[in-house]
Amino acid sequence: MTVSITNVHSQQQGTTVRCQKDTVRPLPPRDFWMTHLDKRLRVVDCTTTFSSDYAVQNAEALLDAEIDALERAKLAAKTRRNALSRVSRLLPDVLPLVFAMLIPDEPPIAMSQAAYGTVEQQRMQTLGWTKVTQVCRAWREAALSEPSLWATITRFASPQWMLASLARSKRAPLALSLDVSQMTDDLLREALGPGNAPRLKHLCLIMRYFVHFGQWEKPLPGLNQPLPLLESLSIRTEWYPLPDLDPPVLPMLEYSPLALRKLVLVNCLPPSWDSPLLCNLTSLEVSLSQSVPHSSLLPAPLQLIDVLTQSPQMKILTLKHVLQQPDPKCPHPPVPGRTRLPHLSELNITDTANTLVHFLEGLELPSTTTVDIFSSGPIDDLVALVKLQTSRSNAPGSPARSLAMGPDIPKKRILRLQAYDEHQSGQKSRRPKLSFTLATTPEADARAWTSLAHAFCRNLHLDRVTSLTLSGPLLVYLSVRGLREMVTEFGVTRTTTLCLQGGDMDAILPLLLEGSPSGDMPSVWPELADVELHWAPIDCAQVRLPLLAALKARRDWGVPVSSLVLRSCTSVDAWRTELEEYVGQVLVDSIAIDRPSYTRMLEDEIFIP
Repeated sequence: MTVSITNVHSQQQGTTVRCQKDTVRPLPPRDFWMTHLDKRLRVVDCTTTFSSDYAVQNAEALLDAEIDALERAKLAAKTRRNALSRVSRLLPDVLPLVFAMLIPDEPPIAMSQAAYGTVEQQRMQTLGWTKVTQVCRAWREAALSEPSLWATITRFASPQWMLASLARSKRAPLALSLDVSQMTDDLLREALGPGNAPRLKHLCLIMRYFVHFGQWEKPLPGLNQPLPLLESLSIRTEWYPLPDLDPPVLPMLEYSPLALRKLVLVNCLPPSWDSPLLCNLTSLEVSLSQSVPHSSLLPAPLQLIDVLTQSPQMKILTLKHVLQQPDPKCPHPPVPGRTRLPHLSELNITDTANTLVHFLEGLELPSTTTVDIFSSGPIDDLVALVKLQTSRSNAPGSPARSLAMGPDIPKKRILRLQAYDEHQSGQKSRRPKLSFTLATTPEADARAWTSLAHAFCRNLHLDRVTSLTLSGPLLVYLSVRGLREMVTEFGVTRTTTLCLQGGDMDAILPLLLEGSPSGDMPSVWPELADVELHWAPIDCAQVRLPLLAALKARRDWGVPVSSLVLRSCTSVDAWRTELEEYVGQVLVDSIAIDRPSYTRMLEDEIFIP
């Protein structure tokens, strides 16, 4: 060992007194541990492979004990080292909040669900959000000390993970999503048994093979017992309708969950339409994959309205093929009065036009409700439906700012009409305030689509519309005359952004050439600043020449187009220089302007359950 002398100064009665103190410099860690280890292992130096079995076993036991002690010492040193790292600055009560943000995006999954990579990469996928607990012991202890982190279990989890999470969640409220057809009876009893059922808060049951010819082959697991905390219940089945085969109906439940606020039934119906399950809800979805309009199990429009009166706090309502179609031979019963749903923020409904007219006539919705309607039927019924709902969405306090009209590509006979309000027009991912997806009959002609578009525009406040998107054959159907009527009669005069997608654009572009009576400014859309074209054949003279003429005329009028966006257009480079003479900026396949693009609307609607 080496000894160093350190001078220590202290003051006493005005004089400096020097004293000396010996400090021992420690050995390097490797030398220290090897020195002590050699001393402790000398007792086995004389033991060899030729020693007696008893001596060898004693030596092995002693060495195992030393190795275990060294591992513990190593772990203790790592723990103290991790305590000094930057990640340890996060407070223990903050860590669970950070972990909770990861749970919805990265749930733990079974090995069979891992999609890519090596075996080690797949193993990391199976860990999901829990991989962050392997950063250090403090993070793992913080996660294990918070039961709520383990209370969300998805249907992709392995049985081992499910059982471990149920144990770690202790008494925290549970959120379970279970694919019942992939679970053993023992695992199902453990997950939904008396030990866990009282703390169920959210439950989703996917039951693929439980329905056979409209009948339940097994009782609903976990539901015939008290569920005092259950707020959300979702039951999804597979149902393949056959002639004269009704959709499956849930069996009667012995106990009604009083806290239930959200109910989702996919391809099955409630036990009855006066069931307690349908009372005091804030969110209801009943969806069938196929229409069975004459089934006696479906409610008539007025009957379903009576059901909704039991849930005055309803916020989200989704109905798909669940209304009984009125008998055309019977007179339409008078609506006694409209049922108010003052808190409804979202309505999604799919059914025939005549049925929806009867249903919507009995409802009074707030003007701020987002309405999405998918319907089919004769053109007269579709026009009546469009007129009814657009007149109700005609709220001066929430005017339309963007319109999008065109076919639902590639379904040629399906027309989509959408209106966005001013609160949604600036969002990148948004939903239209009012949306119609209308399936017309094969014999529907241009006048049918034009009448639907005009019915859509006639009852909306369009004086605030600044963005207009038109696509497909609707361009030809409207033509210059129909579009001019929209501008003059319906008040679409303040448009600053025009988006044309596909179709025969030469049917619309001449409208941009029309000047005012004095000839000093355009008569249509004098404030137009941005034009966006999708799939435009610029090399075609029928499109290019009207486009260049319109851009040149607006430049000469002193109101040039600020930007021209060309997406997936042909032969752009050959004509780009000429286009730039009349436009402030030409952008090719560049997302520069946020507007209700029809393509982006389709992307927003992609949904993976």
